[in-house]
Amino acid sequence: MKTSSEDVTVKAWKQQIDGAARAVEAIAEGSMRIREAQLKAATAAHARMDTARKQLEKAADVLDLWRIQSDWVSGGWQESFEYWHDINQVAADTQSNVTKYLYEPVSALAPRTPALPEVSKTALGMMDEAYRRWRETTLQFYSAPKATTTHKAKHEA
Repeated sequence: MKTSSEDVTVKAWKQQIDGAARAVEAIAEGSMRIREAQLKAATAAHARMDTARKQLEKAADVLDLWRIQSDWVSGGWQESFEYWHDINQVAADTQSNVTKYLYEPVSALAPRTPALPEVSKTALGMMDEAYRRWRETTLQFYSAPKATTTHKAKHEA
């Protein structure tokens, strides 16, 4: 049974819309995860500040104040590192999912083939050769003696 071009187009369009919808869902999920990480960090910072205030009220000498401040600052740094790690992980996961949903090929229009067609191999070979020539020319250009060096030497003599 043959499929008409309209059937193929409708199928591809549905896949594109589905991919866009999945990307939006991935962005929304990432936003919610970031909000959760922010709320967790803010709650922990508030609790840490309350603990430090209570300890400050009971502080008896300079060493107590030094210990309280050191604990508060080092705890803040540790929580900050954990927060940014969580945020970066969420961002990386979200970006990966969005990219996967938006850029995976539409199977109805572009069937996956394991090997490149011969025309593509030829084009890639030509690009490789052009890049190789450009690289060799550039290396030769930068390794050539500069005219300003010899000009400067003549004036100094």
